[in-house]
Amino acid sequence: HIDEKLMTKERMISGREKLHDFKNKINKCLVELKLLTAVDQVENSCNNLMDNVIDEIEYILCHLQVFITKEESTYDLLNKSRDLVKRLEDHLSKFKKFSDCVLRDDKSAKDIYEQNWEKLEKLESELDDAHTRMQNNLENIVQRSQQDEYVHDLSSDSQEGTSHRYDDSTSQSISELEELKGIVTSKDKLIHQKDEIIKIQKESIYMTQEEMRNLQRKLEEKINTHLEEKKHLLKESKLQIETIEHLRKAVVDGKKNSDRLSSQKSVSDVVWTSITPAVFNNGDVHDI
Repeated sequence: HIDEKLMTKERMISGREKLHDFKNKINKCLVELKLLTAVDQVENSCNNLMDNVIDEIEYILCHLQVFITKEESTYDLLNKSRDLVKRLEDHLSKFKKFSDCVLRDDKSAKDIYEQNWEKLEKLESELDDAHTRMQNNLENIVQRSQQDEYVHDLSSDSQEGTSHRYDDSTSQSISELEELKGIVTSKDKLIHQKDEIIKIQKESIYMTQEEMRNLQRKLEEKINTHLEEKKHLLKESKLQIETIEHLRKAVVDGKKNSDRLSSQKSVSDVVWTSITPAVFNNGDVHDI
């Protein structure tokens, strides 16, 4: 599209140069009309120049129309791109809401885990107290057995059975406690991994948001620049079309005057009032 744009501008510049050459030739013909006595030769030369000017004006108008059509197509494409960016922003907003919901759920799970951990610590404390009480009871039994040998024999059997029962109960409690500790440790590792995953997701979301904002800002700048450029080009095109219309009118008037000269067959009666140096020195013609 940029190459086509440059080619169009080059054609417009070439057309401007041709119009400038035509202007010089027409001025030369005006001088010759005042000097030559053979009107027919000058008339044919002027007619040819006027036909060339009209053809060149039509050629420039055609290229201007093509250029304006391409600019309108580009403007539509930029509007579609802007709509696409807006849809991407909507999807990103939904994704952010979903991530916030996941973070809230993870926070709730972490609170439940902390409550369970407190309960486990309380249970461990109760088990330690029970074990201490069992040890105290065993020591009391041993002291009473030393006071009476007979009772010692009887109490020895009872003490041995009680010790076995307490030892079995204590071993079972310790095994259950170790199992609970293992479960808690596994849950702790799992929650730590989830925290790391959530942290990575947050960083990824933040980076994506930054990239989207940068992309949107660049696209907005590009769209605004293109709109300003299009506005300027449309304004220039309008001025050029008006200038070309003035030239067309001036050429037609000049042709009519030339026909009038041909009918009168007199150089002294030549009147060329429509084409003036002010028309051809107009700044708009220079900008074509």
